[in-house]
Amino acid sequence: MEEITIQQKLEEVRKQEENLIFQSFSNKDALEIGMLIIEAAKGFDKPIAINILKNGQSIFHYAMDHTSPDQDLWIKRKSNIVLRHHVSSYYMRLYNEMKNRSYNEFYSASPSEFAAHGGAFPIKIEGSGVIGVITVSGLAQEDDHNLVVEALAKFLNKRVKKRSRSFGSLFKLVLNKIKFPDEKEFNTTTSIRICKKKSCRSSFLKLNI
Repeated sequence: MEEITIQQKLEEVRKQEENLIFQSFSNKDALEIGMLIIEAAKGFDKPIAINILKNGQSIFHYAMDHTSPDQDLWIKRKSNIVLRHHVSSYYMRLYNEMKNRSYNEFYSASPSEFAAHGGAFPIKIEGSGVIGVITVSGLAQEDDHNLVVEALAKFLNKRVKKRSRSFGSLFKLVLNKIKFPDEKEFNTTTSIRICKKKSCRSSFLKLNI
């Protein structure tokens, strides 16, 4: 029964990693995500430390009151898992549990440098791959992991809604520029494809002219 539970968790984490992908990731994005994690962590009675690493540079770091330097070491060790395998540290923890083996022994990884413990999640760019890692330390490993996942889901959902509103405004602008015959009223369906940066969207619009 325990193995099935681990498999189910693995599948859930795999889907999270497939869905939580960025088209771009800026330092400002890191700040917003970091603040989302801090706000969510207030619901726990334990202090946490957060680090966001992008292209080898730490672009966000925060440690709550009553944290210790030991949590920075945990952050480094969990982050190294992501940078080595390009999957979350929680995924590697569950995967090796399912295989009934020690991560450090199997991969000949020093325990002082690598910790297959939940809480580090890859920053993945669509079409490019992993460029960094978001790591939380201080709670139970599943809670560390979920704090990151929930913050990313909230951030990306907000970005999608914002992009949808932006596309809506562009459609209105295009419609205002379209010239139609003025002899008489007619119904027509037109396909409009709008590209903004590298994102494109097609839509079939029913026009009553």
